[in-house]
Amino acid sequence: MSRLFIDVSSFRRHFTSRPTPTGIQRMIAMLTACSVRRLGGKNVFLSFYDPNKEEYLTVDLGGHDPTRLSDCRYLAQLVGIGPSVFLYKQLKRKYAGRFVANVLHRTKLHYRRMRADRTFFAKLGIDLDSLAHASHYRSMDGFARAGDVILLMDAGWDVPELETALLRVKKRGATVVSLIHDIIPISHPQFVSKEATRRFEEWLIGTVNYSTLFLANSVNTGRALVTFLETRGVKIEVKPVPLAQEKLPSVASGNALRDMRLTQDALDASDAVQCLLSQKYVLFVGSRDIRKNLLRLAQAWDLLRAEHTNLPLLVIAGGKGGGNEQFDDFMEKTSYLDDKVRIVDHPSDELLDLLYRHCLFTVYPSLFEGWGLPVGESLSYGKCVVASNTSSIPEVAGPLGIYCDPTSVESIARAAMKLIADEPMRISLENTIRGTRLRSWQNVCDDLLKATAHPSASLSQ
Repeated sequence: MSRLFIDVSSFRRHFTSRPTPTGIQRMIAMLTACSVRRLGGKNVFLSFYDPNKEEYLTVDLGGHDPTRLSDCRYLAQLVGIGPSVFLYKQLKRKYAGRFVANVLHRTKLHYRRMRADRTFFAKLGIDLDSLAHASHYRSMDGFARAGDVILLMDAGWDVPELETALLRVKKRGATVVSLIHDIIPISHPQFVSKEATRRFEEWLIGTVNYSTLFLANSVNTGRALVTFLETRGVKIEVKPVPLAQEKLPSVASGNALRDMRLTQDALDASDAVQCLLSQKYVLFVGSRDIRKNLLRLAQAWDLLRAEHTNLPLLVIAGGKGGGNEQFDDFMEKTSYLDDKVRIVDHPSDELLDLLYRHCLFTVYPSLFEGWGLPVGESLSYGKCVVASNTSSIPEVAGPLGIYCDPTSVESIARAAMKLIADEPMRISLENTIRGTRLRSWQNVCDDLLKATAHPSASLSQ
């Protein structure tokens, strides 16, 4: 049986600077867990470029519970991103401007880690024993062999040394497979800086040097990738492997409010969250960047509140992105539509799980997506979704979505109003959603393994 190496170089880099995952990191964790279930931990490895050691390293996943591997924090610990990275950043947010309190709490954490206080860290969802795997890292230069499959599921343009490392393992006979999520910096450069477009294009062209096979997370992304590569004189096979419509990873403790202590200043925000959950609200999940179209969404809500006195709250859950100054200004000038809009910054998976479960429905008017994970997540919770009729989003929701033109404030407002005003219709659609067989991460994993020619896998339907 071929050995599968899941590259987590960008995953690892993400958690050196941010304490909470995005959809990409959740996807990697879920597919790692599913791969171990299918192939066994001894046949699945994590690989990553370590800039400190200047080596491409690997660690096997034998003996690890797949359920634990679906936790991004646990997976990050296996590749050397320990408790200090997560907890110190949370303390920095909570005690911003309170130097003495910050230092005292950092000292307390350092002391408990030095004492290897497993009970204390276990309460925070951190397994100190997993950090011992750092001593079992091996260099891929001497470990990779013919027949191995290296699977890249994240854009590696933030790890420039990765290309050279992958070329070396390819020379040893390994197959390198690249899963592309979008080519937005090239197809829609207005959403990013010129430098980002230049770097992304340079990286994408470079992937041709080491990739044996390209996969795409949607048919739409696959077409865009083929078109781009052909303009550069490159013809290479691209197989679409659509992503999942599945809930967030289960909360290990079963008590989401207690587990919120790892979220930004939600360390002491349970009362505020309980207050929010007691009200009717519509949920948007995603980063607050210009591509997500939040200004038009807010303007649609402004239009609706002028006509309807009992309008539900609009809850926007996600970290701050770039280029969204107009949205920020609009929120400030209108006092967040007189408190009709609430921002939940950098929510944990536990908090997002709560928000999904209690919302009326979700809204996702993004201008362009490679897939659209929040759309599938909404369906998995049995919730209706107002979604854009563009790019790959209709691939995710299919006939279960209520669609809008994301460039039209009126269209967004009309689509949302359908679900607000017509409760019987919303309930009927929810029942249809709950009765629909949705695509799981295990389905995605099986298709990935099929595409990379693992003999034990079968194509999911």
